[in-house]
Amino acid sequence: MICLRSLFCLVVVVPFLWISNLQANEINLRQRILQADPGQWVRMKSPGGIETVTLITSKDKKFLSVEIHTYRKTKPQSWVEQVYRLKDQNLIQCRVKYPDGSIDEIPVNQVSLWVDIFKNKGYTFVDNETVKVPAGEFEGGHYRTIVNDNLIHLWLSKKVPVTGLVKSRFRGGSTQLIDFGNEGIQPVF
Repeated sequence: MICLRSLFCLVVVVPFLWISNLQANEINLRQRILQADPGQWVRMKSPGGIETVTLITSKDKKFLSVEIHTYRKTKPQSWVEQVYRLKDQNLIQCRVKYPDGSIDEIPVNQVSLWVDIFKNKGYTFVDNETVKVPAGEFEGGHYRTIVNDNLIHLWLSKKVPVTGLVKSRFRGGSTQLIDFGNEGIQPVF
């Protein structure tokens, strides 16, 4: 069974990695997110049927708003809204909306418990590789890191908007890119 917390970290948090000391072969994820335009989105899926859509909903000079829509076998589970302050790249608000319409505010200090991956700078470049996933075939970099004793592999490509994430593999699960685009997904919040 896929650990939902680990899956949350990989499909919600990993896309917003802020890496400062980039090596020559690393993709600058910070710049990717900062350059992403409202309306751009990626859809990831795990073998267990959990699907997430990460959508840039708004951006101005001060803030970036992101929504993460989570589905289990096409049935809506929740929608998460995260607001980041661009100046210091800190998460300043996180809310969850459920199918029944209720909304919970998640204290940022609780979200930060999941953010070990988010601030991690210990990424090791493995190799340039071509990866085939449901969304197509992508050339890019294979990286690995260890967070909380969990070895995580990430495959990233410059051709994928918003996050660059094509595929991930971690203890208890994996995700793959199944679709992406620049418009067509409606915000929930």
